[in-house]
Amino acid sequence: MAASPNGAEPACRDDGVITRTEFARLLSAVGRPCGDVDAAFDALDSDRDGRISRAEYVAAWEDYLVSDNPDSAGARVFAGL
Repeated sequence: MAASPNGAEPACRDDGVITRTEFARLLSAVGRPCGDVDAAFDALDSDRDGRISRAEYVAAWEDYLVSDNPDSAGARVFAGL
């Protein structure tokens, strides 16, 4: 998808990954403080490629929902939503 007319990244792309910018918008939309964005993104980006794949995102949610580990990536990112 092309950039918007003002040159900014589009609000939503349909390529199966979440960029850092898109993730920041997501956290903002659910009321998370802006200071959490980088740490939360890095926790979910398990292969460290600078993007959160669908598999990484789903794995983090599964981890949060079924794990008893409060220090898991899913718990650190999604707890309190």
